[in-house]
Amino acid sequence: MNLNIKEASEILERTLQTF
Repeated sequence: MNLNIKEASEILERTLQTF
């Protein structure tokens, strides 16, 4: 997993904003 915690948190935030 090369994803950084910051990148993962940003993706999660964007995904949650979609809902």
